Amino acid sequence: MILLNPLEYDIARPLITDCSAELSVFATLGRTNPGEVWVDSREKPTALVMRTTETTVVAGSVANAAVLEDIRCNVLDEWEVVYPDSAEWESCTEKWHPNPWLRRYMRRRLTAQKLLYTDYAAHLPDGYVLEPVTRELLEDASIENHDALRHWVDNWGRDNYFARGAGFVVRQGNVLASWSVTDCVIGDRAAIGIVTDARHRRRGLGAIAAAATADYWFRHGIRELDWLCVAANKGSQAIAKKLGFTLVQEYPTYTCRPPYENDGDQTAEQWREWAAYYRPAYEQAPEKYREIMERCCRCGEITL
Repeated sequence: MILLNPLEYDIARPLITDCSAELSVFATLGRTNPGEVWVDSREKPTALVMRTTETTVVAGSVANAAVLEDIRCNVLDEWEVVYPDSAEWESCTEKWHPNPWLRRYMRRRLTAQKLLYTDYAAHLPDGYVLEPVTRELLEDASIENHDALRHWVDNWGRDNYFARGAGFVVRQGNVLASWSVTDCVIGDRAAIGIVTDARHRRRGLGAIAAAATADYWFRHGIRELDWLCVAANKGSQAIAKKLGFTLVQEYPTYTCRPPYENDGDQTAEQWREWAAYYRPAYEQAPEKYREIMERCCRCGEITL
């Protein structure tokens, strides 16, 4: 596989047949967001691996076994989460992914064309402030959760983010309680996401931060916003719907570990299914899978 220069990305574009759920794919191809694009040939490419700020995509043809082996051995990381562009890639994951314990799960894409939660600032609880992401904020190491926010922004490249991106935080003193940052942008579309510190949840802070970011974009020429999340994440979807997002798509992604941010996004029975799936992996490589199995067993209320 060959790593392309960003100026060569047009070579790869014809290999994408769908990827409609992941705006970051098109933001990478459009060079508004950074990424990596690998193809098997510059002259006549047939297969592609693309790393974006949000995901890793495999696309093109699966007909060449040598290309799939090259991807498995030399391009993908053992723990890399992957979004297949077609059913053909889903049918042969063991041929192109280095982790034999890859497992399918569902994600959702919601979109909004206008903000419904327009009075968000009036709902800010006492003691909290709403403010934009600034260079000064990112560089203030005394602020708790500063590193997590900085990592998200630096996925763009710092200068690129401040030229093209936007985001807002809800802060309590020196603690970032919640933050919403733009994942990617291309043309008149953007995707946004949120994170809320567990200690500050159930106070509406995530909705306020995300509404501020959405409000910014609708005032600055964006016609459609995307919101992506794990299908089981009811909390994320509830916030999105409060802002005016509606479900438009559900799509598969492949993971090497349970993808759930919140333990409660799965029932005990579902966690037991994850435990059963990973137990052979744990028996073969206990140190590598111990943390995964401990979580599955704890949430599934069974012993390791």
